Amino acid sequence: MAHQRKSLVIFIFLTVLVFVFALPRDATVFDSQHSEVAIEKSTPKIDSSDVKIPGRIWCEFEEATETAICQEHCLPKGYSYGICVSNTCSCI
Repeated sequence: MAHQRKSLVIFIFLTVLVFVFALPRDATVFDSQHSEVAIEKSTPKIDSSDVKIPGRIWCEFEEATETAICQEHCLPKGYSYGICVSNTCSCI
């Protein structure tokens, strides 16, 4: 009877060792959980002033000012004039 009990204890001990140390762990679950948290933490809050319209060229003046950047942007498109207004090139 003592031999059977000792065998059972050894069997349970070895089974626990196999499941705890020997079997590979699924690291994709761990990585995906942490990457979602990292994405949430690293995503900056977007302010409406930071939103830019695609195809618009940024310039440094708030008031209407003639700049070379806007001229170079507008003239090849067939416009006759390019000015900087509200930090954006406007073609006329």
